[in-house]
Amino acid sequence: MAKKALTPEELRALPMEKLEKLLKDQHVLFVFEYLRDFNGTQAAIRAGYEEASAASQAWKLLRRPEIKEYRDRKIREIFESKGITPEFIQLSCFEIYCRCMEKEPVMVWDTEAHAWVPGGEWQFDAKGALKALDTLATIGGMKRPDSGDKKPGETLEQYLEKTGGNDREF
Repeated sequence: MAKKALTPEELRALPMEKLEKLLKDQHVLFVFEYLRDFNGTQAAIRAGYEEASAASQAWKLLRRPEIKEYRDRKIREIFESKGITPEFIQLSCFEIYCRCMEKEPVMVWDTEAHAWVPGGEWQFDAKGALKALDTLATIGGMKRPDSGDKKPGETLEQYLEKTGGNDREF
C-alpha cells in the first residue's frame, strides 16, 4: 500500500528532522546543489542524475511538495544566518523607495558657461519607487492575489467591485 502524500500544510508543521527523513539522500544533495546557483539542471547533474535527463528531473524535483518545503526552509536558514529577515527586507525596500523619490535637477548644457546647469525641472526614479512599493505590498500582505488587471471594456465600477476597492473612501 502506497504512503499517503502529505499536504503542504502538514509538511510545514513537520520538524526539520522528520522532513529530511522523507527525502532520499540524493534529494537532499540536489537541494544543497540547487542552493549554490539556483540552476536546477546543473544541480541535478551535480547530485548524480543523468545529464541527458537532468533538466526534466530538476523540473520534477522542484515541484515535489516535500522538496519545495525543504528548499524553502534551507533558504530561510541561510537568510536568517545572514540577518536577512522580513523586517530587514521591508526596511531595505523602504530605503530604496525613499532614494528613488529624491528629486534631482534635470541638467541642461549652458553654452555660455560651457557647463551643465540645473534647468529648472526635477526628475525622480518613478519606476524604481513603484517597484519598491510593490515589493513592500507583497511582503506586507497588502496585495490582493485575485485582483488582476482591469480588462478592456470593463468599467471602473466593475473593476473596483472585483478588487474589493468599492469599500474605499476617496
